[in-house]
Amino acid sequence: MKAPIALVFLLCFFTGLKAQITIGQNDFANANDTARVSIANIPTGLNYKATGADTSWDYSFLQWSSQQVDKLLNPTNTNALYALYFANVSFNSHRANIASEGTLNISVSSLLTVNSLYNYFYKSSSSYIQQGLGMSIDNIPTEVSMITRDTLYKFPLHYGDAAQSNSSFKINLPIIGGVLHTQTRTNQVDGWGNLTTPFGTFPVLRVYTQIVSYDSVYIDTLHAGLNVPLATQRQYKWIGNGQKEPLLEINTQVVLGIETISSIVYRDSVRNRPVPPPVDTTTGIEQPGTFDLIFNVYPNPASGSFIIAYPNSQNEVQLVVADINGKELLHKTFNGQLETIDASQWAKGIYFVMLTNDKQTSVRKIVIQ
Repeated sequence: MKAPIALVFLLCFFTGLKAQITIGQNDFANANDTARVSIANIPTGLNYKATGADTSWDYSFLQWSSQQVDKLLNPTNTNALYALYFANVSFNSHRANIASEGTLNISVSSLLTVNSLYNYFYKSSSSYIQQGLGMSIDNIPTEVSMITRDTLYKFPLHYGDAAQSNSSFKINLPIIGGVLHTQTRTNQVDGWGNLTTPFGTFPVLRVYTQIVSYDSVYIDTLHAGLNVPLATQRQYKWIGNGQKEPLLEINTQVVLGIETISSIVYRDSVRNRPVPPPVDTTTGIEQPGTFDLIFNVYPNPASGSFIIAYPNSQNEVQLVVADINGKELLHKTFNGQLETIDASQWAKGIYFVMLTNDKQTSVRKIVIQ
């Protein structure tokens, strides 16, 4: 009887590996969470539309061109006016518990001086909704509540789910007049299976999103208005459990019926860019030698603190220290030869020290014990 029981166990085990997952609010980042992502080079001939039940998506071939750490904010840590307007209290109709920095995507944005724009969201067990925006227009802080809310997701997400959200907001613009931005977001969970990227292999749901939007612009001097359609946006997102944001997102634009990829972003760990050896400009032949971003960290392992030694201090570089999950613990401009880093409050484990200039990135690993 042992063999049949073992066989049944194995069948159940492998069947469980292939089961589709469910996505809920806890699978997306909260305020103060960070997630490291890589921005990939866009390959030609990419079949990003392939999807369906029990699909294996292999994107292990993606090549990163740059990295960044996305961070969600607590609304209370943004502009005080916005924090009050979007206060997370039960009686506030535009309450928010998450904020993020962003850009203004309206047709007349190039005519404005907009600084420090924030998007405000409310995430709950049932939905993820944009409540409004806060921005400085010509140095005047302006809070903008959504006239109708934009529902990014309805939870929980299952394969086969479909939803549509119509949203709008209005901005009164100095000198120009005003603009009413309206959009329709359509979501469809059109696939499930396993996704492979340079970050690893994960069970995922695939969510296809289309955003169709236009602006109604009123110009005071003409006493007239006009409707301005914007390019249709499409997002192909592969979402996994507990990953804070999509493991892979391919963004496209549709103009005159032609869809083109605008960006590919995927969750990742710290990557060290390969640094080519210096080239003899007289012969064009690579020569051995030292690189601008050669540096050392010591002692390693370290306890309490460690030192970064960077002998080439003629130019400023960006210094970043991140944990093994990609969360930044330190980010500053570094132009000295020696820097002592206080790690007394850090948990024991592996960390990455990264120096970046406008040409290259160099990474060292350090163990805190």
